[in-house]
Amino acid sequence: MSKSKIKGSLRKFFEQLVSVRLTAILMFILIPVVIAGSLIPQGRSFSEYAHAYGIKTTEIFYRLYLTSLFTSPWFLILILLLGVNVVGCFIKSLREEKRSLGFMLVHAGLILLMVGGVISAIGRVQGEIILKEGEKASAITIGKKTLPLGFEIQLKDFELQKYESQTEKLFVLIPGRKEPSEFAFRRNIWTAIPGTAYQFRVERYVADFRYDMATKTVFSASEEANNPAVLVNIKGEKGDYAEWVFAQFADFHGSSDHPIQLKYRWAPSIPKAFISRVEILENGK
Repeated sequence: MSKSKIKGSLRKFFEQLVSVRLTAILMFILIPVVIAGSLIPQGRSFSEYAHAYGIKTTEIFYRLYLTSLFTSPWFLILILLLGVNVVGCFIKSLREEKRSLGFMLVHAGLILLMVGGVISAIGRVQGEIILKEGEKASAITIGKKTLPLGFEIQLKDFELQKYESQTEKLFVLIPGRKEPSEFAFRRNIWTAIPGTAYQFRVERYVADFRYDMATKTVFSASEEANNPAVLVNIKGEKGDYAEWVFAQFADFHGSSDHPIQLKYRWAPSIPKAFISRVEILENGK
């Protein structure tokens, strides 16, 4: 092959590399890929993916690097191609015609964003720190290694927020009625029972109900829902009273002295947010 043909082929290759057509193709590929990376949780364990999507789907995710998409080789190659394309288009447009300062700043900003993203994906250090409230740490764990932070981090407070369950319900059976009234309740809010002079309020929830005979107090033996129960306060024409209702009892229950029978259907609460309030300490301050 002659030098002129080689130069001609290289010229065509570079023209395609800096063409708007390649920009459109790369964007057409990258947009759904980024959406997929946003929808599929990144960096989880195989068992978590298998539980959520099944083993076969999880194996496909791992083969295609969909569980670590933004650091996968093929994604970085696409970003590199897009970076070269944008830089080439930028230089080409400057050589062919004059551009405004705004045009140059926008394209320069895009280039800097892509360069920063690649550097972050390749050069970042990702690890974990496990702390209880009040504890401090001065190093981060990366696999089996520890890396000094150069400062101390202290967990001041941890809060687990949960969604209010929409399937946690209380069934109320009124004497003389064949069917019970069903309520999806919120705790510490009075709720009127239609057609009666009664109201109820769920005052307390205990995951693993236990009763201390010595102190006559109710407590939870663990955080696991082994024996979930709620304390229901009833207010009505025959006076006010409160009683514990247990989810493990399938039928309606209640004291014979009370006119209303109750049934509690427990449902697990779903985590909404994990909030850690931390303090950074340098030289003890």
